[in-house]
Amino acid sequence: MKRAMNAALILLLALFMFALGYLARRNDWIPLEWRQAARSGTDNIRANRPFQGDAFPLQDRSGVDAETRATLAAMGYMQGTKAATSSGGVMLNDSSLAYAGSNLVVSGHAPEAVLIDMAGNVLHTWRCTLDEAIPGYEKPPHVRDAARESWRRAYLYPDGSLLAIFEGMALIKLDTGSKVVWSYTAGCHHDMQVLPDGNIYVLTSEARDGVIDNGIALLDANGKELRRISLLDGFRNSVYAPLLAWLPIEGDLLHVNTVNVMDGVNADHIPAFAAGNLLISSLTLNTIAIVDFQSGTVPWALTGMTVAQHEPTLLQNGNILVFDNRGAGETSRVLEIDPVTREVVWKHPENGGAPFYSEWCGSVQRLPNGNTLITETDNGRAFEVSPEHKVVWEYINPNQFDEKDVRMVAALFDVVRLEPDYAKSWLAEALPRKK
Repeated sequence: MKRAMNAALILLLALFMFALGYLARRNDWIPLEWRQAARSGTDNIRANRPFQGDAFPLQDRSGVDAETRATLAAMGYMQGTKAATSSGGVMLNDSSLAYAGSNLVVSGHAPEAVLIDMAGNVLHTWRCTLDEAIPGYEKPPHVRDAARESWRRAYLYPDGSLLAIFEGMALIKLDTGSKVVWSYTAGCHHDMQVLPDGNIYVLTSEARDGVIDNGIALLDANGKELRRISLLDGFRNSVYAPLLAWLPIEGDLLHVNTVNVMDGVNADHIPAFAAGNLLISSLTLNTIAIVDFQSGTVPWALTGMTVAQHEPTLLQNGNILVFDNRGAGETSRVLEIDPVTREVVWKHPENGGAPFYSEWCGSVQRLPNGNTLITETDNGRAFEVSPEHKVVWEYINPNQFDEKDVRMVAALFDVVRLEPDYAKSWLAEALPRKK
């Protein structure tokens, strides 16, 4: 009897691992050369390695020369990629349907963030170069030069101070006059989130055995690191380790682009959704996952529904809202997914709706009135849609630059809608921004 039960358990485990492998291989967009490398077993950090709990160790690349290591990865985004089609600004503002407030805008044209009203009027600007923030800082070799020229993301505190990320390099805090309060250099990239107690989660990166490993650091309110974990190790030491078979063999392996703190919604149905766990997005794995920061493991993941996605956010109704960059081919889409049933309960555009596309970056925000704010990074555009898919607000990045006699629109990395009274307590008395 005991032998039969053991055999049944082994069979169930085998079926479970087969199912995981099947899900991991549903990502047909992955280039053929990556799939071939994953099966070659020669120059691959996890090729042909059997799954044994915490298997899939990193390949030893200690013999790789420094020049080769420097070209293995490149973090940071270009200033812009699309030709400008208009002078920009707020193109549409239906005040009867749009959610009123202010907008924090981060653009690829400069290391700055701008607060604008619904009509596009500039309310305040924060600006700080990397040299001003961290004098003498040397850019890591795997970070593109363009990453010095703009911020990837910003977070505005209610008192007017600001956090900003220099992609692949640092997180900085500025006061209302753009004076540096502190900086944290740990390969910070893509995203951060501030907790009610003032602590901060931020995505990090580091060169490791010739590749780039992503991590998550917890900082206190003064920018001091309290703890940091490896996300590559988190996947390797979880039941989702087979997903790593589809990683590229070099560079920024996981390319994690989002970190959001869970509030406990849906924890009754999915224990991994417990309050305090972290929702992340891995672009290269086409996977949305949850990280238990205390154990450093990945207890839940969703793959096969999105491609190169960004900004998964847990909504108050328990669903996940996500910007799906390439899941619909040459167009992007926003999906609202029920994580319990894995059904798409809302999407934009709906059948026949006006398409939009951002091959890289992009973000999405569900607003209190039910509208959805979408940032189409590649085309330098942000727009707000009603639940019925009507566009009620539209903004085109007015910042432009010339490239080979072509007028280009600057990439629009992020637009965040803030509450109407969010900035009133300090805005009127804000210090002039630093020259």
